[in-house]
Amino acid sequence: MTDLHTHILPGVDDGAKTVQDSLDLLRAQREQGVDRVVLTPHYYPDREPFEVFLQRREQAWQQLNAAVRALPQEERSSMPAMVLGAEVAYVPGLEAMADLRRLCIGNTRNLLLELPFFAWSAQMIRQLYAFLEKGGVTPILAHIERYIPCQPRKLFQEILDLGLPVQVGTDMLHGMFSPAMKLLKQGRGHLIASDCHDLLSRRPNLGDAYELAEKKLGVDRCVEIAELTAQLTEE
Repeated sequence: MTDLHTHILPGVDDGAKTVQDSLDLLRAQREQGVDRVVLTPHYYPDREPFEVFLQRREQAWQQLNAAVRALPQEERSSMPAMVLGAEVAYVPGLEAMADLRRLCIGNTRNLLLELPFFAWSAQMIRQLYAFLEKGGVTPILAHIERYIPCQPRKLFQEILDLGLPVQVGTDMLHGMFSPAMKLLKQGRGHLIASDCHDLLSRRPNLGDAYELAEKKLGVDRCVEIAELTAQLTEE
């Protein structure tokens, strides 16, 4: 099982603060049955130079890898495999950014994209079309259900109609009228990820989420979700 949206890298964003926090999150992922995690720290192109972010991410990546290698062999071998990526905030013109592939998941052309929480525009949708027309990078839309309360229904449907991979969050699957579960049932949501930040309020819970999804969607649908997640994150 792959968790494609996590904030486990130490000291890079609002997720894990220390290497020890990162190791504890990896252990919690393992207990959830996760054998592969994509490390997706926040990147805000309008707040930080590209190369500065890459340097900070690389330093944290090296620290975490060193800490995992220092574990006893038995525990080290049981830790989830790690793949480097980023959660990139949308800004106008993002599709034209040079070296955007360096922010993609591993060696794939798939980019975890966070859309704005303020009102979307037709211009933004046109620029998402530009991603598809260029063909170099495919956005994966992160935690799509969070935007429902703050976006016009028409624009939200237009985003779904783009045909891009859509991720929903584990914490939004609960409840009889869960919008995230509804999107999965309709086939408009394609992926489940934890977006874990810590062990308290935003913990690794992907295994729990899949158990719930199996009850609501059936085993076959959950297998499809897991297989697509692996496909989109394989190097």
